[in-house]
Amino acid sequence: MNNGGRFHRWHLLAEVRRHLALVLRGRRRDPGLDDQVVATAITTHCLDISEPTTIRGLEAGFRLYTARWALSDLPA
Repeated sequence: MNNGGRFHRWHLLAEVRRHLALVLRGRRRDPGLDDQVVATAITTHCLDISEPTTIRGLEAGFRLYTARWALSDLPA
């Protein structure tokens, strides 16, 4: 996360791929599974806070998100 609990889609994608690599341990995964997990996580737990000023900022990978829950509520 960036300062203030902000992150981009690619941050979630990297974490999902890391998690799948640990869980599946070399086994094949369905194509697009990582994108499905990220899309579900974004729609369920994230809030889009982007204010794009460029065309690139409109792309899905460059949208800026934050968690829908307060970060102070999370355990340390």
